[in-house]
Amino acid sequence: MKLAKLHLICRCDSSAKITTAQVPWRCAVLILLLLSACTGIGQETRRPDPFTLVLPRAGGGTVRLSSHRGQVLLVDFHTTWAQASLLAIPGYIVLHEKYRERGLSFIGMVMDELGETVATPFVTGMEIPYPVAVATESIRRGNSPFGQINANPLLAVFDRSGNLRKIFVGYVPMKDVEKVILELL
Repeated sequence: MKLAKLHLICRCDSSAKITTAQVPWRCAVLILLLLSACTGIGQETRRPDPFTLVLPRAGGGTVRLSSHRGQVLLVDFHTTWAQASLLAIPGYIVLHEKYRERGLSFIGMVMDELGETVATPFVTGMEIPYPVAVATESIRRGNSPFGQINANPLLAVFDRSGNLRKIFVGYVPMKDVEKVILELL
């Protein structure tokens, strides 16, 4: 919004209307302070590249998102206790096995506060064949290239160029996920 086009109407009494040109200087200063407090107006907010992340891997080692550049990447943010996550993961395993030779990669991201304590037994028990990272405290708080993750599960789909193309929230039928995968492979 351009300030020149901003028309402010103040009522000094029941019949008087004044515009921005007539606003007392104190009101003008207050308006400028309020406008300056608004961040990002007219600007794009850019998050850091998620492919720069190196995260702890369930069971030891690290997960480097950069090693998945050039592939269609699905990042599954989940917890070990959510029913929707438990329902979705077996389907993700099937899709991983079916399309990995064509350039599909999956990365799981365990969002549990207990982290590694629950992540490794979960990955082992579910027999997840793709890398599963353990979300750091920073990621759980929303201080990451992914921003705040407010859904469980959440599936982020990146194309071969690393652009975020789709976000699925909650449990989604595998045929819907597969349709997006096929469009990007």
